[in-house]
Amino acid sequence: MKIIPLSIPTPFYVGDVNVYLVKEDPLTLIDVGPKTPQAAAALREKLAQNGVQFSDVRRIVLTHAHEDHCGLAKQVRDEAKNAEVLIHEWETGHLFGRLAHEEHRQLMLRSGVPENVFEEMKSLYEDISLLTDSLDVGDLKPLHDDMELEFDGGSLRVLHTPGHTPGSCSFVREADRTLICGDCVLKRITPNPILAPIRSTRQNAFPHWPSIS
Repeated sequence: MKIIPLSIPTPFYVGDVNVYLVKEDPLTLIDVGPKTPQAAAALREKLAQNGVQFSDVRRIVLTHAHEDHCGLAKQVRDEAKNAEVLIHEWETGHLFGRLAHEEHRQLMLRSGVPENVFEEMKSLYEDISLLTDSLDVGDLKPLHDDMELEFDGGSLRVLHTPGHTPGSCSFVREADRTLICGDCVLKRITPNPILAPIRSTRQNAFPHWPSIS
């Protein structure tokens, strides 16, 4: 199986993000980068260097729904004539902002965050949310723990690895011990960026999702 890492620029302190081109049938991108002109141009250029265009992509698999990983998903999907997009059902960042719901505010205030600080954080995340285009639930297919992503040249097994986000997923190819783990491992900062009220957010926004006790 041919897996090619592509380094894509982001406007964030963490620097470039890795997008992975799985050059097997169905041609797949794991993550896509943020919705910026620089990222889109870099992704086009690096795909072209490997003989691939957006229109060739048949599947987009997202490790999680932070803007630097999912921002270009809608653009690539649209140019690829409705390539399927897969993400874990516990993710919400591609649907609404990270602090957009009242549950987020209540959790932060209960945790001791001053209200003015929360409002500053919310404003920051509203700006960051511009780096992705929202997708509807109906546009997506779910990833599940232990499911297999099949390719002509092998498969990748999905591992649900919550922590960085509730629905963060990693992908392992056991034949050669390859692991693609999104932001589960970061070099300079914590991989756990913010609290998330998983149960209330999921139940209110997506009542078909199971609850956690």
